Amino acid sequence: MVVVENTYSQTIVQQESLQAVFIETYNDTTPVGTASGFVIKSKGKPFLITNWHVLFAKNARTKAWLNESQKLTPNNVKVVLRNEKGQPVLKSELLVDKNGISRIQENNINGITVDVVALPLSDTTGIVLHPVVYDNPLLSELVLAPTDRLFVVGYPLGLSSNGALPIWKSGLIASEPSDDQEGLPIIWLDIQGYPGQSGSAVFLKAAEFNTKSARNVSSSAVSVFLGVFSHGNSVYGALWKASYLKSFFNDLK
Repeated sequence: MVVVENTYSQTIVQQESLQAVFIETYNDTTPVGTASGFVIKSKGKPFLITNWHVLFAKNARTKAWLNESQKLTPNNVKVVLRNEKGQPVLKSELLVDKNGISRIQENNINGITVDVVALPLSDTTGIVLHPVVYDNPLLSELVLAPTDRLFVVGYPLGLSSNGALPIWKSGLIASEPSDDQEGLPIIWLDIQGYPGQSGSAVFLKAAEFNTKSARNVSSSAVSVFLGVFSHGNSVYGALWKASYLKSFFNDLK
């Protein structure tokens, strides 16, 4: 469990550090797992974004249990958000309403479950949200290529830096970004994925980048949300494309 009592004294240089959200899933009071996520706003409402397999404890594609020895479906989560001073605050959210209906908003492609879900946040008392901008106009103009470096911001193995801030990991784009992997809007990253890293937001942060019209050089690094980190192995990790997720996020209720 990430320690939320810690505080930090230094100025936060990268806003993405405040945007990362630590998640711990429970079945009643029994811990099920840890993961990463982030918050967006859609139609003015805040939503926690993470992976399907995080909130269901099953493989999104096969529906097999992730932990065959436990076989517990989470029904609530604890998340680390931030107060007005940027300090970590632990909040709880139910995954089902009082009628037992799931609060998780899902999506699918031709019957295949998309491993990205949204959970509306019901308790933001005393919280200052740091939502990720998922519809940056640059997204449609960027020209990405293999070997471009991206940053995965989350909590691998449930680890954090001081103040419950995330761990930054980087990886190179390892497949042609215009192509889909596994028949889904996925890009491969040359990165070793770890449990707990699932649901992390992935960013391009660069002072130099290509767009459809020109090579751009900025005096400071530009940050663009490129998607959500999902499953991985010792060779590569999966990035669900922001260009696909945009319409899903826009339609959240």
